[in-house]
Amino acid sequence: MRLAHSLYAQLAVASWPDIYHFRVTDRFLVSTGEFLIPSLIGLYKPGSPTHSLTLRVWANLLDQKHTKSRVASKRPGFFLLCLIVVLFSLMTPAAKAGQITVATASNFLNTLKALQQPFAKHTGHQLSIVVGSSGALATQIINGAPFDVFLSGDQTRARQLIDKGVGDETSLMTYAHGKLTLWSNDKTLIANGDGPAILKSGTFHHLAIANPKLAPYGLAAVGTLQSLGLYSGLGNKIILGENIAQTFAMLATGAAPIGFAARSQLARAPWKSKGSFWHVPDNMHQPIKQDAVIVKHSANQNTARQFLEFLKSAPATTIIRSFGYGTEKP
Repeated sequence: MRLAHSLYAQLAVASWPDIYHFRVTDRFLVSTGEFLIPSLIGLYKPGSPTHSLTLRVWANLLDQKHTKSRVASKRPGFFLLCLIVVLFSLMTPAAKAGQITVATASNFLNTLKALQQPFAKHTGHQLSIVVGSSGALATQIINGAPFDVFLSGDQTRARQLIDKGVGDETSLMTYAHGKLTLWSNDKTLIANGDGPAILKSGTFHHLAIANPKLAPYGLAAVGTLQSLGLYSGLGNKIILGENIAQTFAMLATGAAPIGFAARSQLARAPWKSKGSFWHVPDNMHQPIKQDAVIVKHSANQNTARQFLEFLKSAPATTIIRSFGYGTEKP
């Protein structure tokens, strides 16, 4: 599987180097602007700084050709040692670069991107992001995907990793409380913000929700409809997105006139000032507590723990709340 990922990723980078949209790979999304190449020796970005450093090491060695005989006579194993160091740097680029790969539920993508630079400034470490539905990402990790941290959209999938022996229970933490919003790109559809009224009227062709079997926001949407006594009556109008990002894409493009989105997706321009909405009260569905856990087979345990500590800090929680989430007290 990792070899297949490597071939796909390298072909994608070679064929579409300037595309910065999302591509689907084994049911999770990869941002080609931060594209990762899963290879037989690790996970790294094209043009990794470590590889540039390696080339500079080789250049420096070649520039010393005039002193080679002196160095060789004094230290017979010098060049062999250099070769070992260079090969080691090639095999462990992520660890040497202080970089971790974070697999995140799609609802948290924009928030995580906003956290990248503050985390780098605070710790000197970099984040690479893989995004998808919580269920699909959890399956990838259980099957050995080389991720360091999993930011689930719920508590169930994070706990699943622990139960399967691939999640570190000591690292388990709630990093955000998700909020659900009924939203339409049509400014007049949800008149006066009365969501229950428009849902009861049924005057729309489709209602978009995330797949409740994979996405916690989809499960919360089902819970909301059940609380209103409308789930069975609207069943023939419901269309499913694989995750909340795909669901919101249907809403933003008008493919679905109305549906349930994560409030974080509406927290920034241009969507903050568009459409009509109803913020679903938290008591109408089970709480959307989003848990994080470190992957046991991660080779970057220390950096992963620094990241989770950073998520609890005041600067990080301020950013998280600005995207419409609730948080624990820092």
